[in-house]
Amino acid sequence: MSEDLKDQYTQRIASFNEKLAAVQRREKKIAIARAVLFVSAIVLLSVFIKTNWILGALIPGSLMMGFIWLVQISSRLKNNVIHLQNLVQINEDELLALDGKLDPFKTGSEYQDYHHAYSYDLDIFGEHSLYRLLDRTGTVPGRDRLAEELLNPEQDKQLILDRQQAVQELSINVDWRQDFLATARQIEFEKDETRELKNWLKGKDHFSGKRIYSILFVVVPVLSVAIPVLIGLSYLSIYTAMYYLFPLSLVAFQARRILHEQNRLGRFVKLFKKYSGILLLIEQEEFASDLLRDEQDILIHKELMASKIVNRLSGILWGIESRNNLIMALLLNAFVIWDIRYMVNLEIWRRDFGEAFEDWLNVIARIEVLNSLANLTHNRTDMVFPELSEGTLKLEMLEGGHPFIDPEVRVDNSLNYTAQGQIKIITGANMAGKSTLLRTVGINLILAQMGAPVCAKKFTFTPVRIRTSVRTNDSLGDNESYFYAELVKLNRIMTELREKGPMFVIVDEMLRGTNSRDKHMGSVGIVKQLVELGAIGLVATHDVELGQLIKIYPGQIENKCFEVDINGEHLSFDYRLRNGISQNLNATFLMKQMGILKDDTNSDRV
Repeated sequence: MSEDLKDQYTQRIASFNEKLAAVQRREKKIAIARAVLFVSAIVLLSVFIKTNWILGALIPGSLMMGFIWLVQISSRLKNNVIHLQNLVQINEDELLALDGKLDPFKTGSEYQDYHHAYSYDLDIFGEHSLYRLLDRTGTVPGRDRLAEELLNPEQDKQLILDRQQAVQELSINVDWRQDFLATARQIEFEKDETRELKNWLKGKDHFSGKRIYSILFVVVPVLSVAIPVLIGLSYLSIYTAMYYLFPLSLVAFQARRILHEQNRLGRFVKLFKKYSGILLLIEQEEFASDLLRDEQDILIHKELMASKIVNRLSGILWGIESRNNLIMALLLNAFVIWDIRYMVNLEIWRRDFGEAFEDWLNVIARIEVLNSLANLTHNRTDMVFPELSEGTLKLEMLEGGHPFIDPEVRVDNSLNYTAQGQIKIITGANMAGKSTLLRTVGINLILAQMGAPVCAKKFTFTPVRIRTSVRTNDSLGDNESYFYAELVKLNRIMTELREKGPMFVIVDEMLRGTNSRDKHMGSVGIVKQLVELGAIGLVATHDVELGQLIKIYPGQIENKCFEVDINGEHLSFDYRLRNGISQNLNATFLMKQMGILKDDTNSDRV
């Protein structure tokens, strides 16, 4: 199936490259035609203006209108070229992803929070992370939303089912998904610009709502047109033209504020045009899933479609930008106080649609996340959609594996939880598979609660909070030792268990920063509390004596292990999860292999 996917992406690359070449050829022809029209207009103007001023105005004027028309066509072709280039890049990236090469995708490292309940432990962000595996977002809000959902997966069963339905629908609609991503990637927007835009949306009005402007918008154009006519008819003196200083002075008085807003929003002119395009993609698609149709409904505001409303804003911003042409600015402001008129229109737009626009950004961001999950679904035939369990806390993973490991070499394992207070103690030698199992379960549970497929033959679960203590980032800046930092994490888990009830807990080699006696006693106490507080989860340890807790909690503690086979100078791992407590250790063997210990070292002698 992987080869079929590679063929699909290869064919799409060839198809888009062919279309791209055709558009670029047309773009060159248009560029030549524009140059010919422009030069012809200048030449004919110089010829006819001396002999026939009527032709000197009409013919060059017509040619310049043709030139402007071709400029508009050229702009559309340029956007089409960028879109097709993005589509080619998207498919090239997916070919790399199928080979396990995730370099083209963002790591999400900026979202790393060492104090989060599980993100650092489960490799949610970073070079080899779940974020990088999933990320097919193009905008800053989309990237933020993906990080947010990874850090706070959904708990509502119905919403998880709705998300599954939406992801499945999008997964088979490759053309729309890639068009959506290619459009989103054109929205080049940094975090500070996102913040600036949101601040503007919540800004104060300075022009709209003032009745004097409403009157002037009617009076000034009438007077500005009437005065030259009346002067021409000799009803008014030529000095009456001094009137034009009045509208120009009005604009000059507000010039500083207008220039500030222009500088603030000038970078967003093209951006809003692109946002209009991506909103139009969502509006026009005929979705079947309830969740996607609900998102479409949010894009209808006062019986108007969001794309048209945002496009209207692009027009307003373009109107403000036109003041950059000094001659046009003087004429427009003298006749219709153009700058103030457009500032009023801008503030009216913000007042009427500013709050809704933030909602539309959130719609785009949420669909970007669903699009990312749909892409994973499309690419990974070794993953299935999980089933949700009713009633008591439950988790069943049949032949589950880590999604980062190549299915050809991956060894899958199964786990089953049927009630609260069930803890599986995992023992085993170093490198035998304990840590991989912990992350396998944690990552798949996060994916399941996001509405994504999971890496398993079957996965049934009840939505549950996830808490881990696997790695500890000892922060000298916070004056925390490694051991103390681990105690803080464990204390948070216990406190939350007491206050909020059952959760899924993953702990790896707890209390490793203290002596063996304290470690064993502390570990026993923690596991007992996990059982008695109703948690379910995994505790990986080298302390094989911890397995004796099964005698106290026979229905709740279950011993599982990974074994290693030592044949002469060779180690072999099968990475199979077995019942019972591990019998084989490999630390001494490895130290001898590396020369740390001599072969005649008697590890039993003190």
